[in-house]
Amino acid sequence: MSWKIVLDDGTRHEITSVQISYQIGTPTRQTIKTGTIDGDPDVLISACTDANVFVEAPNGTQHPVHVELINGKASISPR
Repeated sequence: MSWKIVLDDGTRHEITSVQISYQIGTPTRQTIKTGTIDGDPDVLISACTDANVFVEAPNGTQHPVHVELINGKASISPR
């Protein structure tokens, strides 16, 4: 299993590279603090304009995120 990005329309797309840091102090659920992802450029551009984007962990847990392109990299932050 691998990480996926879920767009507004519900489609899931493979993430080829992910680097995430988690917020400390959330005992019941890990909360994403920041990160970068890589994948299909068209999907990442769509993610920047979509309002309800999630990254989905290999275990199926979905994390709501905001995606923006910074210096050519897709940066994620919690939504």
